[in-house]
Amino acid sequence: MRYTKNTPKVAPAKNVAVFLSWYEPRILRGIARYSREKQWALLFDYTQVQKWSAISNKVDGLICLVGPDRPRAQFLLKMNLPMVVLGNSDEGLMGDQLRVLQDDAACGRLAAEHFLSLGFENFLTVGKKNRTFFRDRIQSFTEALGDRARVIEHAWIGESLAYTSLRGPIEAVMKKVPKPMAIFAPSDVTCVHVMQSAMALGLKVPEDAAILGANNDELICDFAPVPLSSVRLNFTQWGCEGAALLDKVMQGQAPEKNV
Repeated sequence: MRYTKNTPKVAPAKNVAVFLSWYEPRILRGIARYSREKQWALLFDYTQVQKWSAISNKVDGLICLVGPDRPRAQFLLKMNLPMVVLGNSDEGLMGDQLRVLQDDAACGRLAAEHFLSLGFENFLTVGKKNRTFFRDRIQSFTEALGDRARVIEHAWIGESLAYTSLRGPIEAVMKKVPKPMAIFAPSDVTCVHVMQSAMALGLKVPEDAAILGANNDELICDFAPVPLSSVRLNFTQWGCEGAALLDKVMQGQAPEKNV
């Protein structure tokens, strides 16, 4: 091709960094799907994230999913890049950055409707009280049950991932609820601990304790002691919408509120 002064200039491809505090291929698939259309170059190297400060001037934007990790949040903010945060799992550490949020209220309602359709009257929720998405999903679940719940109890657990430190509070509340009972733990990882606690008490799953999670992580659901049912959330769309919002931010067309 011969170039002249009148040849239209092709805008250089954007370089976009992606940081997720935990590996979630469905989110990455959505980001990749959008970036392919825009011909972005993506940086996924989590292990080298501490070196990003040296290349921040070569990166046009950042998509991130951050846990309640203050040092990591501060590091990402100091990069001073156009940025989109996925969800609220950082618990406010990422400040007023634009976000794409999941519909946690809808997740809780779907869980309640599922159990009610099966005729359950006794309910237990298990979650982490200091995590926003747990509280929001459980609150919506409780509100959706309304006066159709004969018994509803809540077990609040800490951040530990060790079953031995979580089983005490879970089993203590589990004993209070008449059987059969329906249990909503709005994270598949938490559901595995719940299932282990039920079995330790001699309960049959799902006959005595029907357990429902959220996020539909197929690896966790399929490899749980009893195959786990879970509310399916569209993580691929979440990643795609995050990329689309970042595209607007990089073009100076950022909306005034979260998506």
